[in-house]
Amino acid sequence: MSQAVHRYEERAMGSLFEVRIAGMDELTARGAAQAAFEVLHRLDRELSRFDPTSAVSRIARLSAGDSLRLGPAAFECLELALEVFQETGGALDVTIAPLLDFWRQVGPDAKVEDVTLAGLYERVGSELLRLDRASRSVQVFADHVQIDLGALGKGYAVDQMIERLMAWDAPAALVHGGTSSMYALGAPPGWDGWPIELRHPEEGRPPLEVLILTNQGCSGSGALLAEPGSPSDCHVVDPRTGRPARQRPASWVLAPTAGRSDALSTAFLLLTVEEVETYCQVRPEISAVLVDNEPGGLAVHRIGKYFARKD
Repeated sequence: MSQAVHRYEERAMGSLFEVRIAGMDELTARGAAQAAFEVLHRLDRELSRFDPTSAVSRIARLSAGDSLRLGPAAFECLELALEVFQETGGALDVTIAPLLDFWRQVGPDAKVEDVTLAGLYERVGSELLRLDRASRSVQVFADHVQIDLGALGKGYAVDQMIERLMAWDAPAALVHGGTSSMYALGAPPGWDGWPIELRHPEEGRPPLEVLILTNQGCSGSGALLAEPGSPSDCHVVDPRTGRPARQRPASWVLAPTAGRSDALSTAFLLLTVEEVETYCQVRPEISAVLVDNEPGGLAVHRIGKYFARKD
């Protein structure tokens, strides 16, 4: 078995995706990586709200009461999104696009009356969506509901890329999208898992944490992980209030899939430490690292079974 770790990169979904494969010869690894990137580029088209042919764009053209049959990718993303919406009390909401677009236009410090936001809220709220698994369709209960899968799309794509690598019998692989969403399959030779560093917010400081992951997803959200100048670089809009939130600097989540860790890392930016602790107690497969600004400096909270096992 090859001891080398082969690395391949391609850009999609506004990020640089990387595939690392261990335990394969280079020719086979290259073929497997190319197959995974083909999956990625297909999903980039299918899940983008900016592609007029995508299912997400077609949902935005529906009128109240209309239904639309979806492909597997769009349906599975919406199914996951609605689950996390319910579990987190609305801290993640993929119908938030009108609010995101509005605040990007006026700026996060603009003085905005509640009545203005109320008008936008007529098209915001995951309760406006109803999924039917038998027909793999979505029904909307308002006109022109806009969907933005940015909070989980990269993680979902990572999971689908891993499935393609497994179909190629890759024994060990790490796939990440812009380092913010990843999945660790197996372990490279000589390791118990793939080492993942959580970057400290202060330049020159050691990592906050070094994780050793195998068969697990990991995602991070927040200003520490955003592309400089991106809308998420400084502010997150809270779906529950409709206004920019003073969220924590960063959150990371470990979960069985990259899609779920991606969605939860966004929601956990807005939940209290106590709410995240309760969430992880009920769901022991989920662990989290939260970074908060406190008067004495940064506070780092390590929550869940993964960290209890390390202690």
